[in-house]
Amino acid sequence: MARQGTRTSHPGILRIDSNTFVVRVTTRHPTTKKRLEKEETIAGKLDDARRRQLELLDELTQKRTQTTTKPSTKPTTNVPPRQRAQPAMTLGDFARLWLGHLVDKNVARPAYVSTRVAYLEGLILPKLEAVRVDAVDEWVLEQWSVWLAGRRKADGNP
Repeated sequence: MARQGTRTSHPGILRIDSNTFVVRVTTRHPTTKKRLEKEETIAGKLDDARRRQLELLDELTQKRTQTTTKPSTKPTTNVPPRQRAQPAMTLGDFARLWLGHLVDKNVARPAYVSTRVAYLEGLILPKLEAVRVDAVDEWVLEQWSVWLAGRRKADGNP
């Protein structure tokens, strides 16, 4: 839609005739990114239009902050945090579950599965089978890489 009027030196203010202006203000909501707009026709001088533009901007800013700080209408409950029902899974158990999933669901080709089994049995599980999944951190992986480096052959292969 084309705007009626000519531009003025102030963005958002258009001159319709000698003493009539269209004042337009927009702002965005910080979280929803929804645009809030207001537009008014003002009779008077350019200074009056500029003052009204600043007032409209203040109104929109207040409206935006009111919607931002509005309390949630969702009901709140005092539910205690969930406790773990079983001890953490070890890497060996996880590897068996993962490979079983690949075979059961036909996710991977048999050659891929057999290659992964060989890697697990030869390189990973001898050192990390009993480690809990939630206990794996940088230190554990560093110890494993040192152990793996000691197992390398003279040509550098594992």
